[in-house]
Amino acid sequence: MSRTYRIGEAAAITGLSRDTLRFYEKKGLIRSQRLENGYRIYTEEELSALVSILYRRRMNYSLKGIEANMLEEEQQLSDMKRLSLQAIEAEKAELRRHLLSIRRLELTCRDLDTIENWVDRCTVRAFPGVYVIEERSSYMEATMAWFSKSSERDGLDMCYLMSRYETEASGAMRGSGTSLIFYSGMDSELEALLLSGGASYFRYSDQDCVFTVAGLEDDGDIGSSVKRLRAYAREQGLRLTDELYSINLIDSVYHGKRVSYRELYIPVLRG
Repeated sequence: MSRTYRIGEAAAITGLSRDTLRFYEKKGLIRSQRLENGYRIYTEEELSALVSILYRRRMNYSLKGIEANMLEEEQQLSDMKRLSLQAIEAEKAELRRHLLSIRRLELTCRDLDTIENWVDRCTVRAFPGVYVIEERSSYMEATMAWFSKSSERDGLDMCYLMSRYETEASGAMRGSGTSLIFYSGMDSELEALLLSGGASYFRYSDQDCVFTVAGLEDDGDIGSSVKRLRAYAREQGLRLTDELYSINLIDSVYHGKRVSYRELYIPVLRG
């Protein structure tokens, strides 16, 4: 003779709350018997039915899908497969969202490390591998392009803004446009999408540059940082191009002032 279980015992065995058991019973997914004193009891068969319910729930089947599958007079294997395939696609989409969140956090940590180690300090380092997605004549136009790309596909908010300047012997600088860029190696799926859309590998990627990080208070100019870079290049006996590239990092607030951090690169002439 099969054993019966009171609702408290069934809850302890299954790990479900009493309210959940009552809810499943209300939905018709399981049945209980009532004792004379009104207590619910469940048979071993009903506990076995809960195995199927919990297994499907842990596969992220919707409760509606479980109801449709378990309450039909004939359980169609094709329906079970359809629900399973739908659940697989939903899990893949969720996994993709989590992966992109990790990528964003990794970028932020990388930027913070760069600021901590190189603000107002100079060195020689290779320009990062980046893809140029779009080029705009002004910073604001590039900002609008960022908003547009970010709304097109999840993950494209990881694009950065890179401004180009031309420098003169007198130290004067003239802005000549801002590009939307994406770092190589961050996400192969997005890279393939961008390449198919016409993105190109930046011509100075992997080339040596003199480098620093500038912290600009209240949108200050980068002139002093550029002078520091050129002085450093002279000390090292390096010849530089007349081009300067500024990549926006993170904005913060320090002592009530907004500080914008930017990576600055001046390519070193080869040969």
